Amino acid sequence: MKKSEKMVLLSLCLVLASLNLYNYLRRERLEKDIQVIIEESMVFVSINEAGIDELTSLPGIGPVLASRIVDYRISNGEFQRLEDLKKVKGIGPHIFSKITPFIRL
Repeated sequence: MKKSEKMVLLSLCLVLASLNLYNYLRRERLEKDIQVIIEESMVFVSINEAGIDELTSLPGIGPVLASRIVDYRISNGEFQRLEDLKKVKGIGPHIFSKITPFIRL
C-alpha cells in the first residue's frame, strides 16, 4: 500500500471516529435532556392524601390494592416513610419498586 493510500485511509478512520464520538455525545446529551423533561413533568401521588382514583393511577395498583392502602392509612394513621407501604397486604418489593418513582409522603 502506498503512503498516500495509507494517509487517505487514516484520514477516513479519523473522520469516522470523530463522527462516532459526536453522535455518542449528542445521544448522551439528548438522553439527559429527555430525563429532565420526564422528571419535571411527572405528577407525584401523595400516599397520605391520595384517594382510590389517584392510587390506581400508579403502576401495579388496582382498585383492591388502592382500597387496602386507604384502609391501612385510616386504621394506622399517615405513612411515616415510603417503605411503610410494604406493610399493606399485597405490596411487596416488586410493586414497591415500580411505584416508588411516582409517590411522595
